[in-house]
Amino acid sequence: MFSLLPPLQRDVDRVAVAVRQSLVSGEGLLAEAVNYLIEAQGGYARPILALAAAYASQPSNELEPVNESVITAAAAIELLNVGTLYQDDVIDHDSVRRGIQSANAKWGDGPAIIAGDHLMFSAISLSLELGPVSARDLLDTAFALFRGEMKELEDCRNIDRNEDEYFEAISGKQASLIATACKLGAALSGAEASTIRALEKYGYELGLAGQIIDDIMDITASQEFLGKPVGSDLLGGIYTLPVIYALRDSKELQKIILAGVDATNLNDAKQLVISSGAIEEARQTARKHVRDGNAALGGVQLNPHVADVLSAFAEHMLTGACWRE
Repeated sequence: MFSLLPPLQRDVDRVAVAVRQSLVSGEGLLAEAVNYLIEAQGGYARPILALAAAYASQPSNELEPVNESVITAAAAIELLNVGTLYQDDVIDHDSVRRGIQSANAKWGDGPAIIAGDHLMFSAISLSLELGPVSARDLLDTAFALFRGEMKELEDCRNIDRNEDEYFEAISGKQASLIATACKLGAALSGAEASTIRALEKYGYELGLAGQIIDDIMDITASQEFLGKPVGSDLLGGIYTLPVIYALRDSKELQKIILAGVDATNLNDAKQLVISSGAIEEARQTARKHVRDGNAALGGVQLNPHVADVLSAFAEHMLTGACWRE
C-alpha cells in the first residue's frame, strides 16, 4: 500500500543504512546479538509511518525524498522498537521472533537484555542529532514504553483486569511509539502545529488499534503467519482485550485461567475466547480507533494522495495482514 508513495523505497533504504551505521561493528557477542534482529528484518512499519507523515506535509503530488533529519528520526524509532522486542521475548519467554530463534533462546536472557538496552540507548544517542525538542520527544516515548511494560507486568495473572487497565498499558507499549513516529516525521518536515497534532493523533489511534489486532492474532493466527509463538499472552498470564471481553460471560474460561493455562489447555482457552464473540467485539473496538485516527487526518490540510494512503493503511491494518513488528 505504501508502495503507492514514489520515494518510499529509496527513503526506507536510507533509514536501513542509518540503522546499521548506528550499530556495534566488529566481532564478539555484543555485536552479534545487537545486530541479530535488525538483520532478521521486520516490516519497518514505524519508520515507514514517520516517512509517510513527512510526505503528508508536502503540498505537491510530486513527492520529494525526505530530509536527513526525518531519516535519522525514523532510524531512532526502529532502534527503539527493536530494543523492546528483545525485552518482550525475555519477559514472555518466547523462543521465536521474526520467524527465527529469539535472542534469549539463542544466547540466554542476559545477552538479550544487554542487546535490547544497547539498541534503546543507540536510539536516544541518535535522537540527539535532531535537537533538544525531538530528543525529548523520543526520550519521553522510551519512558512511556517502560511504564506500559511495567503496567502490563503489574496486571499479570489478574483475572479482574479491566478495559481501562489494558488501554493504560498499550497506550505506552504500542501507541506512544507510533504516535511519536508520525509526530517526528511531520515536525522535522516543517509542518504546521495543527498538522503535527493531527498526525500524532492518527499515529496514537493507529497504535491502539494495531495492538488490539495483534492481540486478536495471538489467539486466532498461526505461528507461521505471525513469525512468533501464538497464545504466549494467555500462557504468560497477560489477559488482553479479547480475553477481558470473554471473561465477562464465560465461566468455563474463568475456570481454566484460575487453574492455570498451559500447553495442555491453551487451545481450549483460545477456542472459548473465539466462541464467546469476544474476537469480533475487540475488532469493533479496533475499528473505532481506526475511525478516530482517520477523522484526525480529515481535520487538517494534508497532501491528499498521502492522506488517502494513510487512511487506507489504517483500514487494511484491521485485517492483520500488514502489521508486523
